[in-house]
Amino acid sequence: MKKTNIPRVSIIVPVYNTEKYLEECLSSLENQTYKNIEIIIVNDGSTDRSGEIIDNFLKKNKKNTIVLKNIKPSGCGQLACNQGIKKARGIYIAIMDSDDVSCPDRIKKQVNFLEKNKDYFLVSSSALIIDENSKIIGKINVAKNYNKILKKIYVTNSIINSSVLFRKSMVSDLYKVEYKACNDYLSWIYHLSDGKKFFTLKNILVKYRTHGSSVTRLNIKRNLKIAFDIKDRAKKLDKLEINYGDKFFIFLQKMLIDLLPDKLVDYLYLFKIKVLG
Repeated sequence: MKKTNIPRVSIIVPVYNTEKYLEECLSSLENQTYKNIEIIIVNDGSTDRSGEIIDNFLKKNKKNTIVLKNIKPSGCGQLACNQGIKKARGIYIAIMDSDDVSCPDRIKKQVNFLEKNKDYFLVSSSALIIDENSKIIGKINVAKNYNKILKKIYVTNSIINSSVLFRKSMVSDLYKVEYKACNDYLSWIYHLSDGKKFFTLKNILVKYRTHGSSVTRLNIKRNLKIAFDIKDRAKKLDKLEINYGDKFFIFLQKMLIDLLPDKLVDYLYLFKIKVLG
C-alpha cells in the first residue's frame, strides 16, 4: 500500500489584492523551521498581480501547497478562511493574513504549546508592528493566560488574527461571519463563551502590518462601531468576566468615537497599537 504524507499543520492564507506584500508573506511560510505543513492559499477574486505571485509560488512548492480560486471575491477574509479550513488535512490549523509575516519559529513554538497543553483549543502570540515598507514601528505585547483573556476580551481584542493556531477537531468553521469587519473578534468571544480555552504567548511570532489601504484603516469608525455592537452581544453570553467598570469604560469610548472626526480616530488607533500595544 502506498504511504501518504499527511501534514500535521495546515496554514490558511486568504488573499485579496495584496500583491505588494504577498511574496514576503508566502516566503515567511516557506521558511518555517517546522516542515510538516501544507499551505492552503485562497485567492478570493484578486484583480491585481496576486494570482501571478501565487502561481509562481505554487510552481516552487507543489508538494505542500493547495490553491483555491474564487472568481468573485467573497467580500470577507474570514469566509475565505472557512473555505480553506474545509480543505485542510492538518491536525492543527494556522491563519496567516496575506499582508502579514510569520517569524521562522512561529509554527514550531505554537505546535509545542498545544502538544503540551491538550485542554487548549487555540494559541496566539505577541507581534511586531510593521508599516507598508516592512519597517518596524512598534510592538503588540498581548501575553495573556486563559483567565486574563476571559477578563479582558470584552475591553479589547488581544487575539491577533494572523498569529492563531488551533485544533481542527474542535470546530467545523473557525469564524462566525455576520459583519463587514471584526468577525474574528466576534468569533473569539463566542468560542470563549462556549468554554474553549485560549492562550497568548509572550513570544513575538508574527509581524502585523498596518497601512493606509488595510480594511481596518479604510473604515476605522465603521469597524469600531461594529466592535461596540459585538461588545453589547458579549454582555449576554456566559463565562465572560465583565464588570461594571469595564462597561462604563466602553460606554465612554463609544461616546468619544461618535464625536471625533475619522482622521483623529485613525490617529488614536495608530497611537494605541504603536505605544500601548
